[in-house]
Amino acid sequence: RGRESFVEGCARMLELAGIGWTFGAVRCSLDCFITLNSLLKNPDKRVMGQQERVADAVIAAAGQGKRVGARRNKLLLALGDRSVLERTIEVFRTHSRIRRIWLVVSPQDRDEIETLTAGMDITLVNGGIRRQDSVHCALTQLRESEAPTHVLIQDGARPFTTHDLIDRILDACFEHGAAIPGVPLTDTIRRIRKGTTEV
Repeated sequence: RGRESFVEGCARMLELAGIGWTFGAVRCSLDCFITLNSLLKNPDKRVMGQQERVADAVIAAAGQGKRVGARRNKLLLALGDRSVLERTIEVFRTHSRIRRIWLVVSPQDRDEIETLTAGMDITLVNGGIRRQDSVHCALTQLRESEAPTHVLIQDGARPFTTHDLIDRILDACFEHGAAIPGVPLTDTIRRIRKGTTEV
């Protein structure tokens, strides 16, 4: 029911943005892409193989990371020598088939993220209360520009997406109209000692 509600929320989000949609949205709890084949002004006139197979990417990064307990956006925490968000952005920024990146941020993080992304060709968008609200904000602003035919929506907290995965998603998206990946889980063992967790 939760996944169905998410789909319904995204459908309403697209409706409010004035965007016709042919697929809607599906959320995957793994590496999360929500592929929206919704911005074609006239899908019936699309000629496969005769257009450049590229897409825009919306990266949702407006969360607060409450479950992490870090008292700040978890995407700004270090993962090795860079932040989680920098690693997520880099995968899309260096992919030849991503035309433009729309990065959804919370107002309280905007200054820090503007510094973090200085010099990058990225458009920052203020997010909303919920993730679907944030994505709605990005799609609304995106629609006012030269709208792409496809949009990939990425959870900013998933920094291990690969170029190969993006390619496969785009290929499937252009072939079938929409696509979402399922990534096999890796089992982990956790040991809890005196209130601390070890992996």
